[in-house]
Amino acid sequence: MKYRKFEVYAVLLTGLMKFLAIDLFEAKFWFIILAGTSWIIYISWRIYRTPTVKQDWGLGLTGFKQTFKALLIPALLIIIGSIWYGLDKGILIFNWHIIPVLILYPLWGTLQQVIIISLFGRNLYDIRNSRLNKPAIVGITAVLFSLVHYPSIPLMAATFLLAICYCFIFFRFRNIIALGIFHGWLACAYYFFVLGRDPWIEFLGSI
Repeated sequence: MKYRKFEVYAVLLTGLMKFLAIDLFEAKFWFIILAGTSWIIYISWRIYRTPTVKQDWGLGLTGFKQTFKALLIPALLIIIGSIWYGLDKGILIFNWHIIPVLILYPLWGTLQQVIIISLFGRNLYDIRNSRLNKPAIVGITAVLFSLVHYPSIPLMAATFLLAICYCFIFFRFRNIIALGIFHGWLACAYYFFVLGRDPWIEFLGSI
């Protein structure tokens, strides 16, 4: 209990730092490196001190198969739809950058899901004396996840809907790893085929 409020506030602070580092100073590379490293160290320390939180945060194998199966068909349809949209609008980007993004983005996506869903949404739901029910927690979490993708309105809309779906699936099956994998794959398709943006160039170009 003593860590839950701290983690909720730390997530909100990370979101604020995103606006300052990326939107104001255009330092996307350094924000991802520093914020990602800091959270990995904290998560590793918490698991070392309290091994049971690994399961609480969905970082085990429990629920992986169920989560993966629940998302597989919708994810395939979204990816196919993204490719069709990109071809139809002439904005599809297809180059070798897709390969490292497909490999690395699921890792970043998993960390994002741990931060947003496990450390924010789940903690907010579990904090004692909370008057918020599960749908309210899902809505707040989805809004937060959407806001950190400002100023891209299409990206904000997509992440809002994605977060709602992910939160309900997490509360049912309690696995964050499968969510992170699909987060990375769907983000890759959405960036390259719908938005016509190359996240690999955006990431390295901010150094």
